[in-house]
Amino acid sequence: MLNKTPTSADARAKPSRRLSLTSAIALIGAGCLTPVAVHAQEAAPEPVETAGEVVVTGSRVVRDGNSAPTPVTVVSAEQLQSVNPTSVADGLNQLPQFANSARPANAGPAAGGTNGANMLNLRGLGVSRTLVLIDGRRGAPSNNTSSTDLNLIPTSVIERVDVVTGGASAAYGSDAIAGVVNFVLDTDYEGLKGSFAAGVSGHDDDESLKASLTWGGRIGNRGHLIAAIDYYDRAGFDYPNGRDWAEAGWGLISNPSGPPTSLIVPNARYAAGDYGGLITGPTALAGQHFLPGGVVDPFVYGTSRSANHMVGGDGPKEIAGLPAALSYVTLFTHFTYDVSDSLTLFAEAGYTESQTQYVSTNVNLSANNAFTIFADNAYLPAAVRAQMGTTIPSFTMGRINRDFGRPHFDNLNDSLNFTVGFNGKFGDWNYDGYYSRGENRFKILTLNNVNYRNVYDAADAVLNTSTGQIVCRSTLLGANNGCVPINLFGEGSPSAAAIRYVTGTSYSRQVVTQDAAGFNVAGDPFSLWAGPVTIGGGVEFRKLSSELVSDSISRSIVSAVPGARGLPTALNGALGGWNLTNPQPAKGEYDIREGYVEALVPLAAGLPFIDKLELNTAYRVADYSTSGEANAWKVGLSYSPIADLRLRGTRSRDIRAANFGELYSGARQSQAFVRDPQAGNTQVRYTGRTLGNPNLLPEEADTTTLGFVYQPSWLDGFSMAVDAYDIQIDNAVAVLTAQEIVDSCQAGVTAQCALITRDGGGVLVAINTPFQNVASLSTKGIDYEFSYRGELWNGDVSARLLISNVRSLETKVGGAAIIDRAGDLGQRFAGQPGVPDWSGMLSLSFKTESWGVSLQERYIGDAVFDSTLGPNAINDNTIPATWYSDVTFTYNFGAFGAKNEAFFTVNNLFDQDPQITPGLTTATFHPTNTSIYDMVGRYFTAGVRFEF
Repeated sequence: MLNKTPTSADARAKPSRRLSLTSAIALIGAGCLTPVAVHAQEAAPEPVETAGEVVVTGSRVVRDGNSAPTPVTVVSAEQLQSVNPTSVADGLNQLPQFANSARPANAGPAAGGTNGANMLNLRGLGVSRTLVLIDGRRGAPSNNTSSTDLNLIPTSVIERVDVVTGGASAAYGSDAIAGVVNFVLDTDYEGLKGSFAAGVSGHDDDESLKASLTWGGRIGNRGHLIAAIDYYDRAGFDYPNGRDWAEAGWGLISNPSGPPTSLIVPNARYAAGDYGGLITGPTALAGQHFLPGGVVDPFVYGTSRSANHMVGGDGPKEIAGLPAALSYVTLFTHFTYDVSDSLTLFAEAGYTESQTQYVSTNVNLSANNAFTIFADNAYLPAAVRAQMGTTIPSFTMGRINRDFGRPHFDNLNDSLNFTVGFNGKFGDWNYDGYYSRGENRFKILTLNNVNYRNVYDAADAVLNTSTGQIVCRSTLLGANNGCVPINLFGEGSPSAAAIRYVTGTSYSRQVVTQDAAGFNVAGDPFSLWAGPVTIGGGVEFRKLSSELVSDSISRSIVSAVPGARGLPTALNGALGGWNLTNPQPAKGEYDIREGYVEALVPLAAGLPFIDKLELNTAYRVADYSTSGEANAWKVGLSYSPIADLRLRGTRSRDIRAANFGELYSGARQSQAFVRDPQAGNTQVRYTGRTLGNPNLLPEEADTTTLGFVYQPSWLDGFSMAVDAYDIQIDNAVAVLTAQEIVDSCQAGVTAQCALITRDGGGVLVAINTPFQNVASLSTKGIDYEFSYRGELWNGDVSARLLISNVRSLETKVGGAAIIDRAGDLGQRFAGQPGVPDWSGMLSLSFKTESWGVSLQERYIGDAVFDSTLGPNAINDNTIPATWYSDVTFTYNFGAFGAKNEAFFTVNNLFDQDPQITPGLTTATFHPTNTSIYDMVGRYFTAGVRFEF
């Protein structure tokens, strides 16, 4: 059982071991890497044979990768270990087809289940539009996005990963709009193998340990059993620890003397609060801050000062977004029994516990959430009390509460999956079927979270004249709430008892279950003159349910004790009493019934200019209990004018049903201002509610791929593949802003008017902002691959170049303008994240029987911060290109009759800093795009692998 919940809210619990840089290297020593090459099935196939046929993900009937009309990239387990020996997910995310995947590196304070998870994102279209399979079957969803966390997959038994980089809904169902990632497991393995690796960064942090052990063997004459255990632990880091790019304090701030209107600058600081408290109004008192012990001192403002930010000065420089800690243990077993030569039964079970931990920045209570300090506050320093005299009844104070301790997020995830099934052969027909039951439990604890009602009650501290004690004003009003008064004047002034009263732990627990069953059959019922026609079909059923529960304070409405003072107007009446997360209860279920057919039809072969011509077509009908019937289809053509050249293309209709979060998420309430056209375009304060929508329809995508594969017979081992893709998604699920809803209603869209509530006098009081089918999303691009494998100097040499050029990534929400985020890598904007317009990976390797060396170069092209900004909007809208270099050495040695290999890897060999692309959340600065760039720096990993 993993249990690293911290006993102190201000310090993340670390693993008991700690590796220094030198000890990690000395642990095992140098070795040599297996080839880093990642290859495409079509370009340089290394297929896996099953019953004499090559099974290719992306089709139920196409058995030869060279005949598949849809591009499929195959990555072997050996290659994943070579690319990044510490994590399968990190290895896959280095492929240029993936962008903005959910990773521990981009965890952040939220109530959703992607925090710290590893979830793949093909084409940058979103994790919910990438279908992840395990041996061709869906595992239970890990959270409310209906996506699968890779931390739950048994990595030690992965044989290969097939990545279908095009729509595949007709073959595999909902969610395959961007493509399919299928983890193929080596369930036939026989023997004993294991591995151990340790790693540490060049900054002597982010230590990692990884170990695995797998056994497989025959049980009697007809049975086979495989069992495996995986362990992984990576510490992450909470502070920059000497990383200059982070410690420089880069931020995006407004320029009060513009143009330009925004500035990307180092030493960006917050101007509306301080660690010990900053008086922000009225003017007669503003500009004073409280030093330790309550000493009052003038606050030094920096340059380029706006209401909230400045360059330099005394303000805090809060940095967030550093990598989270991750640990997991996975247990897996698979048993098969051959009833006869034509029928095999199997049973499979897996259990995983994972934990992600990270800290947030210090609690910021300023601006709209600032403290109001009254003249009779019992802790008020005498110097300020004298300035207030009898004419100033109160002042506002912004405070970054570092002395409260940083909020700490502890995400616990456990998953239990059972599958039973069969596969067999009847004449010329193959068939298989299965039933699976999966349950995933996801718990989020936010420790050291600030309780809004308690902290503002405690801040209004007054003297009880009857007892001579300092108490909360609410206590004098008769509230029996146990309030402990708090001294906010100067960092370190709050007592431990007061901090305990104003902080606590918010909690949510989501249980997602899936029952799934399926039956598939495929065969060659007849032949045409060009060859046999293969037909497949099947039926599937899935029932999914989700329930999220949360703590009482998250579910409460913020309100003051009657007669008490100091609760900010912006918080009064808000849903959720915590400063962070406030998850709301949600519950729902739905089921899906599906049927599909697929055919592979040879049209011609052996003719002049037609070496082979094949048609692949599929059709699927799905009946969703929430939205009714939806259809998906695919038509693909594969044409080889000569044996060396194959032209391919597909056209498909793909679908995605709404996930749990979009259908059933509980309401999240807030208060803000909106411009109301019915009130003369004046700013009106309203209560907003964002919530799920059980009436959502499936998204529909039209996908086109066109390309070719060239494998010249005159140059053995060389291949190239080029594929263009075009994905157009309609009815995409999105949330309109409150202003967009008001404007749409004014324009006559009655469906949006129904989301607005007005009182009897016509005054706007509330706006619901549910998920709606109101967006469109599209992307176009070209993938390139060149590879060569051969022999040189009694060794094997390989070279591979993968390039992705994203020509456009356009999104349109409601009546807003189309925005293209291809090549936008800043963090200024909300909505669809940007992706690199050019990215690539080059790998070179040389390996003999005893040793090997491999080099890998990863490229992220130059970009802009935000393409929607005009020339006078920002001081620097450019982002340079970035190269990352990795090198690995392996040494093979024999001992005890086993195959043994030692390896030593250096990722980010030249310690390349991430590009500065700052984002900003109030007082928190995010210096780089954590979804794109490496924050760790140079990283060393050493380990051994053995097999008997």
